[in-house]
Amino acid sequence: MKPSYSRINNDIINITQKDTFVLNQSNVYYMLVRNNVKHPKVVLKQAILETGWFKSRLCKENYNLFGFHNGREYMKFKSYQDCIKYCAYWQRNRYEGGNYYKFLEDCKYASDTNYVEILKNIKINV
Repeated sequence: MKPSYSRINNDIINITQKDTFVLNQSNVYYMLVRNNVKHPKVVLKQAILETGWFKSRLCKENYNLFGFHNGREYMKFKSYQDCIKYCAYWQRNRYEGGNYYKFLEDCKYASDTNYVEILKNIKINV
């Protein structure tokens, strides 16, 4: 299968026809933008924090980049793309605009009261 290529921020992202990709900052950012996720740089930082730089078991086995759960257990996705699509859906149903960091605090996205400060200190390369 011949891969197709896209360019974003001077990084070449290899996306195959099956729409799979190597899990890294550039590719996750690209998929966030492609799926119209609001504040993609902040959301990329969330994925980094929630997955321990894309190394957690939840990330690798369940394709869950953001720690999404249904109240009882962590959600499982068929692909990273499905997880990102769910993130866009989640935002559309909850986020009404404004400061995204404040939104994350107000909706109690994480139980850690320092969550937003931790996010702000994550350095990304996109």
